[in-house]
Amino acid sequence: AVHACGFSDDKLSVLSASDDSTVKLWDVATGEATLTMSGHTDHVRSLAPSPASPEIWASGSYDHTVKLWDCRTGESVAQVNHGQPVQATLILPGGGVLVTAGGNIMKVWDILAGGRLIQSVSNHSKPITCLAMDPEGGRVISGSLDHHLKVYDMAEYRVRYSFDYTQ
Repeated sequence: AVHACGFSDDKLSVLSASDDSTVKLWDVATGEATLTMSGHTDHVRSLAPSPASPEIWASGSYDHTVKLWDCRTGESVAQVNHGQPVQATLILPGGGVLVTAGGNIMKVWDILAGGRLIQSVSNHSKPITCLAMDPEGGRVISGSLDHHLKVYDMAEYRVRYSFDYTQ
């Protein structure tokens, strides 16, 4: 099963992440896989492009890792260990900050400092399933199996708004 996908910056290729533990780059015109990125050891559940470097993509896996891939070479150029199965990933504008979600924990990483953990927050009572950011990257939204959306101010890593989806 494919769990995540996205268009390359030039719109000539698409990327996919799947249960076979791979990330694949596909040629839109031919429908052929042109590159297979292997290195995860369990289902790959999320993909996120780098807004600063179109050839760099993050993939999050149930093997607890997030890998940064260079789609020009197919090589993993960095990796962080979230500590739980990863459901969602984001790279903030500028390309230097990675956000990961697994279990009920969201973690923020400094990619440029070799994957140094900046912050870990746990404001959900059940696993986080998705992440999104505003266009400027100042706020991140997390959605969870606990039926809540949380809007975080990324300058302070604090919840600014919370929405109960069951209402």
